[in-house]
Amino acid sequence: MTSPKTNKNNPHLDFYLEHDISPVRQDVSDIHRHLERRGALYRRVGAPAIMIEGKRVIEVGPGSGHNSLYTASCMPASYDLLEPNPSGQRDIKALYETYEIPHTKPTLIPMRLEEFATDEPYDIAITEAWIGTPEYEHVLLAKLARMLRPGGILIMTFTSPIGMFVNTLRRILGNSLIANENSLDGQTNILLDAFGSHVDTLEDMSRYRVDWVQDNLINPAFLTACITPAKIIESIGQGFSVYECCPKFHEDWRWYKTLHSGNLLFNEAFLKDYSEKCHVLMDVREMQHSRRDAHVNLDLENDCFTLMMLVKEYEDAGTPLDQEAVLMLTRRISANIAESAPMMVDAIQEFEDFFVSGEFTAKMLSEMEATKHLFGRELSYMSYIRDA
Repeated sequence: MTSPKTNKNNPHLDFYLEHDISPVRQDVSDIHRHLERRGALYRRVGAPAIMIEGKRVIEVGPGSGHNSLYTASCMPASYDLLEPNPSGQRDIKALYETYEIPHTKPTLIPMRLEEFATDEPYDIAITEAWIGTPEYEHVLLAKLARMLRPGGILIMTFTSPIGMFVNTLRRILGNSLIANENSLDGQTNILLDAFGSHVDTLEDMSRYRVDWVQDNLINPAFLTACITPAKIIESIGQGFSVYECCPKFHEDWRWYKTLHSGNLLFNEAFLKDYSEKCHVLMDVREMQHSRRDAHVNLDLENDCFTLMMLVKEYEDAGTPLDQEAVLMLTRRISANIAESAPMMVDAIQEFEDFFVSGEFTAKMLSEMEATKHLFGRELSYMSYIRDA
């Protein structure tokens, strides 16, 4: 994967500022379920509540702040929320005004990470769903990681192009539907008609449908949102090692007494397991065959990424999407994943039929039989320890 060049400073933030939105809200009407869900996630990345209690914590890009509610409830000694989007800032303030669960009141810092500096290191740094392929974002990630004290923990998301594949197909078809609609509200309504029924198949979905549509099917930054564990390790540099991951990829059966001197190799051991299992990110449901040849998975990852870059070039230039190039990639992906995910073969064929014909409506897409229930694991969570 090669990072694309972009003229924008921050495509996620630029889109939000342009439309005065923060399309990352969560349904917290059942606050206890929300906190339980986040608590389970943090436990799986090695940060149960007792590890957050009394710690100095920073979160960069908390959006509307819904996910921060759990962290605040763990009673950190201090909790800084670095959020440059005014819409997100308003949501955060409103959220905490009515938050009745005992918590540490966070400090809202209306600033970009580029502008922020601190003399006192943090114990825990958190960032979700905005660091992707652009190189300047990797520089910012390295800056955040270096704000941790030795022994501190970085908790963040990674986004594989494999997990984004199905929504890339939806985006291609959706672009045809909204080609003659210029307003964000108009585009959102059309795409809700087309794909709202798809989102409804996710029983535990907590994000609002309108936000999902705007951030995944309209936001230009979706197409540059990929970052893999290998790229994260490269970006944050020496002195950091993989701690935990959700979903679980790593099975380290090495005898603990051998883990010393130059034999630790935590990153290498994790990446080996990840490279053999990352194909499972294509479908949020259980897939067959937990391990495959790493080179086959690398081919899959590269083809999914190349497809996203084709769509990005089309959207940036406003030119027709190269049909032959798209079909070459989708057919290679179909052949690659056929044994592990036979249901994906039918979905790809269904996409190709609509894509080639060019004759479809939002109602027809809302009734897609093979694709309607398919969603990849777009966001996965990892933690890293600063060793030095």
